[in-house]
Amino acid sequence: MTFIYNHSFKYYNNNIRAYNPVFGTIYNNNDNWKNEIATSWNSALAESFASSVRYMIDEVHTPYVLQLNESIKTINEIRLKIVSDEEKSEELKKEVRTKVSTIMKSLEIKIPILENRFSELLTRLQHSE
Repeated sequence: MTFIYNHSFKYYNNNIRAYNPVFGTIYNNNDNWKNEIATSWNSALAESFASSVRYMIDEVHTPYVLQLNESIKTINEIRLKIVSDEEKSEELKKEVRTKVSTIMKSLEIKIPILENRFSELLTRLQHSE
């Protein structure tokens, strides 16, 4: 069970570490990209882009990914034995598993919506003059 737990944690941790810098890039460049779309295409497409980014931040990142980041912190505290009480450690593991499972179920709904929004936007950008 420890191997599966460690392997799952490593996979989870790697994905969060890959996601966070990408989110930072999107967040930091959002206004510039919106202005570029408005200048190069039109303001309706720029607003569609901004709306999709707001959805990403408000409906995916803030309510779910930030909680996943907190779960990583908790798991690291357990793995590094910062939480040394075995009973407390097991309780925290259970809480993290439950929390991550709930978040992932929500993200299974939210991520395809986000993907569809950006796919639609990219299609509209490709087909507009």
